[in-house]
Amino acid sequence: MGSVAVIDFGGQYTHLIARRVREAGIFSSVIPATRAAKDSLKGFSAVILSGGPGSVLEGDVGRWAWLLDLEVPVLGICFGHQLLARLAGGEVVRGPGEFGRAR
Repeated sequence: MGSVAVIDFGGQYTHLIARRVREAGIFSSVIPATRAAKDSLKGFSAVILSGGPGSVLEGDVGRWAWLLDLEVPVLGICFGHQLLARLAGGEVVRGPGEFGRAR
């Protein structure tokens, strides 16, 4: 495998993800979501979409539709997974809560 692009959507574990990829012997590069574009991912063998504090229920996720056209594997984690699900026509709904205490 060549190299992996980790698109940073503001998640607290983005750099840890990139480090773990490098520890597996694969070059990785963190790319801020504000600079990510299809052209900026040329040469990468895979893409990881990080988590982040945003919500796919707010804003325009359609501007990321090009992610489904990449000819490399794409892994979404947390926000990244929800983004891929929405782009592929899936439904993402707000849960009762994700952080803090639970019964």
